[in-house]
Amino acid sequence: MNAELTLDFTTIKEQLADYALSEGARTRLLALTPGMKEGLCYSQLEETGRARKALDEYGTPPLT
Repeated sequence: MNAELTLDFTTIKEQLADYALSEGARTRLLALTPGMKEGLCYSQLEETGRARKALDEYGTPPLT
């Protein structure tokens, strides 16, 4: 089974890359691959939750 094909991951990456604020970020986003290790996925999801909580609490950091 090809996870990228099954998930239509190319389309997901392209949509995500549309939000990139720099060409470097766009390149990194387009290079993403689906996570296949459950434990790592949960760990990264938890990290994302902590980041979201920090953004909610302290606001968006300046990007310039």
